Amino acid sequence: MLTCATQPPTTGHNVLFSLCKIVNKKTGILNMNMIKLTPAAAKMIKHSAKEGNLDGLPLRLACTKMQDGSYHYGMGFDDVKEDDITHTSEGIDLIVSVTANEFMNGMTIDYVEIEEGKEQFIFMNPNDPAYVKPAE
Repeated sequence: MLTCATQPPTTGHNVLFSLCKIVNKKTGILNMNMIKLTPAAAKMIKHSAKEGNLDGLPLRLACTKMQDGSYHYGMGFDDVKEDDITHTSEGIDLIVSVTANEFMNGMTIDYVEIEEGKEQFIFMNPNDPAYVKPAE
């Protein structure tokens, strides 16, 4: 089971972004976007895929902007759809809808210990109004 949070941990992480060149196959538009997984997030995603016999399926990332302006995130293994934008980070194929991709540019997903014995995924998205930059 993948659990998610929108707030970063209280201690900072050295986050290096890799630039992805994205071409939307339908529109032919070249976008320069970044969605990054940390090694810890990638390790847990690979573990979850193996546990669920979902090896080989890309991870779909979703982001919905709510009426109050907040962002709601989701992720799960899925097939690629025609209009999807693809990213690769830490050896994992990521797929995102065109709409969600606009909200996720520059986002990093990490897997951290939130409190003793409790780990979960966090979405560190500078576009999210609730985003708090991790301490260095």
